[in-house]
Amino acid sequence: MKALILASLALMSVGALADDLKRERPMNGLSDRWWLSFEESMFSESAGVTVHNIPRGIQSYENKFTILAPKFAAGYRFAPKWSVELQMQFGPRESFETFSKTKELNRSAAVESRFLATTVSREFALPFELKLEPKVGVARSWFDHSIRVNGIQTRDFTISETRPIASIGIRSQITPRLSGGLEFTNYFLKRMKPVSTLTVGSRRSF
Repeated sequence: MKALILASLALMSVGALADDLKRERPMNGLSDRWWLSFEESMFSESAGVTVHNIPRGIQSYENKFTILAPKFAAGYRFAPKWSVELQMQFGPRESFETFSKTKELNRSAAVESRFLATTVSREFALPFELKLEPKVGVARSWFDHSIRVNGIQTRDFTISETRPIASIGIRSQITPRLSGGLEFTNYFLKRMKPVSTLTVGSRRSF
C-alpha cells in the first residue's frame, strides 16, 4: 500500500514538473539557484535504543536522550518552483545506564543515528508571502549501537537501510537571500521503527 502511494506521488510529481517546465520561463544565471541551510531537529521518541534483560541487583537506572540534533543541507533550484536537495541529518544520542547498589555502572547501551537523504521539492505560494514546500526522496540511515557490561565494551553493531522520506514545510523570506522555515519529516524505516522529526532553521541563497 505504501509503495502504491509513493509511486502515485512520483507520477503526479513528474506530470506536474513537465507542466511547470512548459509554462515557466527559463532561469538565467546561478545566483538564485544554490543554497545552504542549517537546522535543528527534534526527534520522535523512537531513536533506536532498546533495553533488554536488566540484571538482578540493580539499584537504579538512567535513560538519557538529547532533544535537538543538527541538520545540514545543500540545494539546487533547477526550475522556478522545483529543487533538489542533499541533506545530512544527525540523530540524537540515546543511552541507557544501570547502576549497582554501590553506585557503580553495571550495564549500558547507547545508540547514535544519522540520515543521508536526496529529495525533490516543489514550492506553492501561500498568503502573507509564505511558501509551502513538500518534499519526497530517498534516505540512507545508520544506527550505531554500543553495549557495555561493567565498563567493558562487549558489542558494537550498525543497522542501516535505504528507505523513502517525505517532508512538508512552510518557509518565510526574511531578506532577499535569507529565509527561515519549519518542517515535518518522516523516515519510513522498516528494520527500525519509523522516525519523525520537527525541524526549524534558516536557508542562505547565493
